[in-house]
Amino acid sequence: MDETVGQMAARAEAEGGETVAAHRPVGGGRWVPETWASLGRLRRGIAAGLVARGVQRGDRVAILSHTRWEWGPIDTAVLTVGAVTVGIYPTSTPAQVEYILRHSGAKLLFIESEAQRARLAAVLGAGLEVVVIDGGLAAFLRDGDPNVEVRGTDLATLVYTSGTTGPPKAVALTHQNLLATSRLGTQYLGAKRGDLAVSYLPMAHVLTRVNYYGYLQVRGCAFHSESLEKVNEAWLAARPVMVAAVPRVLEKVQARILDGVAASRPLRRRLFARALKVGERVLDLRQAGKPVPALLRWEAKLWQRLVGAKLRAKLGWQNVRYVLCGGAPARLDVLRFFHALGIVVLEGFGMTETSSPVTLNHPTAFRLGTVGRALPGIEVRVADDGELLVRSPGLFRSYEGDDASTSAAFEEGGWFKTGDVGEIDADGFVKITDRKKDLIITGGGKNVAPQNIEALVRADARVSQVVAIGDARPYLVALVTLQPGAPASAAAEAIACANAQLAPYETIKKHVVVAEDFSVENELLTPTLKVKRRAVAARYAREIERLYAS
Repeated sequence: MDETVGQMAARAEAEGGETVAAHRPVGGGRWVPETWASLGRLRRGIAAGLVARGVQRGDRVAILSHTRWEWGPIDTAVLTVGAVTVGIYPTSTPAQVEYILRHSGAKLLFIESEAQRARLAAVLGAGLEVVVIDGGLAAFLRDGDPNVEVRGTDLATLVYTSGTTGPPKAVALTHQNLLATSRLGTQYLGAKRGDLAVSYLPMAHVLTRVNYYGYLQVRGCAFHSESLEKVNEAWLAARPVMVAAVPRVLEKVQARILDGVAASRPLRRRLFARALKVGERVLDLRQAGKPVPALLRWEAKLWQRLVGAKLRAKLGWQNVRYVLCGGAPARLDVLRFFHALGIVVLEGFGMTETSSPVTLNHPTAFRLGTVGRALPGIEVRVADDGELLVRSPGLFRSYEGDDASTSAAFEEGGWFKTGDVGEIDADGFVKITDRKKDLIITGGGKNVAPQNIEALVRADARVSQVVAIGDARPYLVALVTLQPGAPASAAAEAIACANAQLAPYETIKKHVVVAEDFSVENELLTPTLKVKRRAVAARYAREIERLYAS
């Protein structure tokens, strides 16, 4: 099927008509509905405005904004006229924005507000037309429905990688890439007409974009949260059937639940502990493929009614069928916690280069600690050196302007080298053990996977972030940040607990507690909350040297 994103959007708008497609926040906890017809009018008005301003097929149009209901129609309008969307994270520094605008050759930029425009004034070149969404989008619109020939094989977007290991690369994805992966995901999970979801993760990220196209395909209904800080309000208002999250969001939700339990009366604390224990027993039996005894099944249902259902209702998750989690490995104890409360968390794996989802656990077939099985139509295998290789209809065509990196990313037969090290079990479940480039080779020649070690340390809820260091060094050390209020001794206790589960050459011998937590704002986390290892090592080079000097 050679459908384009613009054609798919037009079909959804025509079929949806005056039914509600989205809810946008207007302050004070109030939400205003927008229909499919109103989405269509906005998309066509923007598309006509682009054509009126000379935007042609193949031109690059950038969007720099937080996730909001206009993001989708702006994107689909750009694709309707055959132009190429370039998403930019709103938390990007001026230098990062300048790099992307210059590298992509963007002809026009949609920017969220005058405040953002003022912040970036020094890097917005004179030849770049800037449209401010807040207050300026209405004046940009024109009448008409541009008739531009666009093919499924045309370039749809340049998505810039998060740059954890160096300058970002521009991943070139076609309409076919994006729609193929989107269809696979929605079909695999059984998405239904009218399903409610909350959109809050950055739309500049490929997974959120693909999720949006899936929402168009099944004509779902989205609540667009203003920010991560206000997502709880959106969950309560929407009562979604699906939640998308990164591990850090799950950890925050878990902490919120546990804080509430700790502040409750002793009887409630005991009831919660019992419910959790019973839920974990059921989980362990199901994970092992063993039958759950009738009495235990009955007790689990009782506790779900008495405890689990009430907790889910407080979150707005009473209708949630599953929670999708990706971007980084989730802690096993966090996954067990949610499953024990009746909240199915499904980890998956994907990359910008694959239009995101490659593997995914399924609500009826999941295995904790894995990223699930390959989606239908996608192939995954393990190379001789342990690297995961992928072939997929969503696979990118090139790194824009970087032939050398494009060539180096593929093996014979069209297999993409993911850079992730992993294994596939007899049932097809994929487990990722580390990033190939993150592997530490100690001075003694031992290969060490830092993510495994870091996950063990972060199993202590008092630990926020940990980065293991030790490449070409005699032993491993670590930089640790702690949750607010946690004592400095928590780091040593967490490391001691982790070390007890590791081989001697994997253990952390020394550590330092860093006062400032890693964040997007201090440029130590990517916008998708992954640790920038090089940036962390450079920022704390002096502290690292002291650990080895003493």
